[in-house]
Amino acid sequence: MTSTTPMTHETHGPLAFLVSEAAGARSRDAGLLGEGHRLEPGAILARVAASGAYAPVDPAADDGRETAAAVLCAAADSTAGPVEVGLIARDAEVYGARLGWPEGLSADQRAAIADDLAAAGLIVRT
Repeated sequence: MTSTTPMTHETHGPLAFLVSEAAGARSRDAGLLGEGHRLEPGAILARVAASGAYAPVDPAADDGRETAAAVLCAAADSTAGPVEVGLIARDAEVYGARLGWPEGLSADQRAAIADDLAAAGLIVRT
């Protein structure tokens, strides 16, 4: 019998942004972080359409990066080339105040990113 009890996490450490996730590894995924980024846990990521690699969400982009899709689980450095990363990609709740939001967002852009995450199954809580 498989448990359906959500997992919950502490309020410190790399996953401090995570309120809850589905049992087992259902909420988690792996992906490729495209070259040129140094990111902290909780960074909001989007998938670049042409490559399928992840990059920080960018509301001004038009290549897939404008649509938030996942949250980074651990610090990652792809400045020397793409790296495999762990993601929270579905069936989870995240603390909005602990996410790595892009700088200079308007309230509408922030709401749109939260909506994108909700569409992916990631609910942003305050």
